Amino acid sequence: MIPGRTILLSGFLLLLASPGWSQVRQPHRLEITAKHSDQEYHVISLSQEGLALVRDMNSFDHGKKKWQLLVVDTVLTTVWSMELELESRLSLVGYEHSPGHLFLLFREEETTFHNFQLVNLHLTEQTFQLNKIQFDLNFRLTHFTVAGNSAIFGGYVSSEPAVLLYNQSSDHPKVLPGLFTKGITLLDVRTNQNQSFNVLLAEERQADQSKLILRTFDESGNLLIDDVIDVAPRYTIMTGITSTLIHDEMIIAGTFGIGSGKQASGFYFVAVDPFAEQAITYIDFAALEHFMDYLPEKKARKLRNKASNERLLGKNFSYRASIIPFRVAEFPGGFYLLAEMYHPSTNVNAYPYSNPGWANDFGAYPGPGYPYRSGQYQSPHYRTDPPIRNSEVWLIQSVVLRFRTTTTPPIDFSMNLEGIKKHQLDQTSDFLLASDSLVVAVKKKNEILYQRESNDMDVTAAVDKAFVTLQNPDDIFRDEEENEGGLRFWYGTHFYAWGYQRVKKGATDDFQSRYVFYVNRIDL
Repeated sequence: MIPGRTILLSGFLLLLASPGWSQVRQPHRLEITAKHSDQEYHVISLSQEGLALVRDMNSFDHGKKKWQLLVVDTVLTTVWSMELELESRLSLVGYEHSPGHLFLLFREEETTFHNFQLVNLHLTEQTFQLNKIQFDLNFRLTHFTVAGNSAIFGGYVSSEPAVLLYNQSSDHPKVLPGLFTKGITLLDVRTNQNQSFNVLLAEERQADQSKLILRTFDESGNLLIDDVIDVAPRYTIMTGITSTLIHDEMIIAGTFGIGSGKQASGFYFVAVDPFAEQAITYIDFAALEHFMDYLPEKKARKLRNKASNERLLGKNFSYRASIIPFRVAEFPGGFYLLAEMYHPSTNVNAYPYSNPGWANDFGAYPGPGYPYRSGQYQSPHYRTDPPIRNSEVWLIQSVVLRFRTTTTPPIDFSMNLEGIKKHQLDQTSDFLLASDSLVVAVKKKNEILYQRESNDMDVTAAVDKAFVTLQNPDDIFRDEEENEGGLRFWYGTHFYAWGYQRVKKGATDDFQSRYVFYVNRIDL
């Protein structure tokens, strides 16, 4: 090759490897005048059907509470606006999206038997249907999703896991058999692409033996798959998420611990195969290439060396972390697991593992409320009302694992989140694939921080920054609420970011600032 061409090619490759080679664009923004006394909007992804915005209007008419619903398309233009009038004692506790439909789950707060109302919004026809659902048992809800024509409720009756199906053609919910067993934890309830759904259970350790149990049902509750997987004697399964059969293979991924400790020791993952014995792959945090990038190099090296000796001697891993997995995504060529590491607070449960309903009806770690906050991933959605406001959770880092198969070590990617705090445990960062490169992003007030995967796996990618684009060229940013809003993957190579800002028009004192709720589309 001619030397000059070599130089040009090297420079071009260096440009591509630079974290800032592809800047984010924000071509569309939705802005709504707001008041500080307003209830927050729930921003719900409808994937390529747009976004839904739902909020309690703090308004009553003839004993009914009003809820506002706005549906916007992918360029953030309003296509449907309406008000729902519901019983005054109802609170929004969950939601789920399926193509053409948005489901909003409400419940009465003053009863342990939970009278639910499920609103089925038909997005194309712009109509809705209201279904009243009552469980004649003391059922503690932890998971909610929708499979086909059935609403799926996961939770506990006393201390035993239960899953109930509600179909509009039936007067009473159907209870799935075989789940009422002591010593079993309900980890996940998730809808697959073919409208079957998964129930993931973990058996408590007895005499150095425990099981991970995956059962898949059709939308009518008929058992399709029953897979029982042995857990290594020294480990305890703490969390678990199933993939959703976008392709032919299903995997389970989550965190494991040692003994009864409240912190995790590493990640695990396994392929579902009810016709063969499967070995779970475990990887401790210190064995990952970039998990300790948030630490000073000297301290990280010391911890890795210590973990290496523990691995050789078969000892328990001394390095542990408070970490929550949020999302399992499937793309051609592999699976991705997103998790976030945090500093626990004395005012917030630092142990949202095992039993998601440990503290109250929806757990201290709810999210779309829940365990996982992402409607577009067929996740269950729950929300604590009102959110916890008297505590702080300090985030440490976002971690994404990519594994081609469940028998080979994953490639890990981390982004430092220090300096970001939340009032409750909830997903803060997210990721997407752009030109086959992983991009992790997070919003901190009016800043969008994003980090692109480096072509050199031995190099920690740098974090780039973009500011949230305002509505008009002459608008001036004044301030933004720190703990209201966020950023999520939307579809394709798009994120969406939302929050509340105070914005001033023009540079003179003649114009007062305005307080607005906004949603920006972010393109890569």
